[in-house]
Amino acid sequence: MPTTMASTFRGSGTAFDDFVYVDRIVVANEARGRGIARALYADLFQRAQSEGHSMICCEVNVDPPNPASDAFHASLGFQEIGRAAMANGKVVRYFTRPAGSGNP
Repeated sequence: MPTTMASTFRGSGTAFDDFVYVDRIVVANEARGRGIARALYADLFQRAQSEGHSMICCEVNVDPPNPASDAFHASLGFQEIGRAAMANGKVVRYFTRPAGSGNP
């Protein structure tokens, strides 16, 4: 299970008391399109809710762009809540979605 924390997303101005943060889900190129990431998230949504977490949070690159990840997270019901520029020059968007809110 991913780490949970009480925090404010850098630069978003949004704070959550109890959330699960997804750092990365990576699927090998040759395995994409088989529903692996969707299945991982489905399990996460269910487990997070059953363990009392209210929100799932993640970040997706804006620069460098990641349009496949943008589309994937939108299809799961994630919504952008803010953006931040990192020290390494990368720019990210923060996304959230209620835990357990329907199947992906």
